[in-house]
Amino acid sequence: MSDNSLYKYLPAIHARSMLERGELLFSNLTRFKQMEHEARGDVLEGCHVDNPDNDVVLTNLTTGRSFSGPFSFRNSVRDEKVFVYCTARAYDEGLYQAFGADRCVEILDIGAFARRIRAAVRRLNFIDPLGLLHGPVTYFRPNAPCEVDVSVGANIPFLKHSDFADQSEYRFAFARKGALKTLRRIIVNREWDTEPDHLKGVGRTLLLTIGPLNDICRLHHERVPEMLK
Repeated sequence: MSDNSLYKYLPAIHARSMLERGELLFSNLTRFKQMEHEARGDVLEGCHVDNPDNDVVLTNLTTGRSFSGPFSFRNSVRDEKVFVYCTARAYDEGLYQAFGADRCVEILDIGAFARRIRAAVRRLNFIDPLGLLHGPVTYFRPNAPCEVDVSVGANIPFLKHSDFADQSEYRFAFARKGALKTLRRIIVNREWDTEPDHLKGVGRTLLLTIGPLNDICRLHHERVPEMLK
């Protein structure tokens, strides 16, 4: 294993199609928001939450009136129009079980992998001019300052709650035109129910085929303990 590799945990049939044909299944952020799978589902996909432990003072700039309360600040993108492909930066036996996988594809050349995805993305006529974005996920705690600028739309798909930090994720992402340009910024009560929001929209997938990957990838098998053989 290498610290410079990425890892994709998959069932055997999908690992084979990835290696032989370069089939990569991108999902929009809405799909992850609505997914009930413990490791994959996250109602905060496409969103950053600033939720201070203390009450927040808000001032109406028109009237000058101030009031305080348990408020939460949320910046989000148009999650239905942002598609991501998720990998991990670590080889971890525990991630096989977490993702229901028995194979792991190790991506040995991240630069070449990204170039092949970028070429396939360019052939899509509805893609935002930003094209393919990729990089490690930043894990945030709502009650602490974020390491990246949450006012930049292109950063939001690469943010996840610290509850998922053990996945050490690295993402490849692209969006439909305009999806990352304008952020939805709202102030809500800290106890705001997220369910009506994350059930909106339609979860979608998009299959990209980037060609055989055997030259820049290798396959690993889940290690089954002797007692279970």
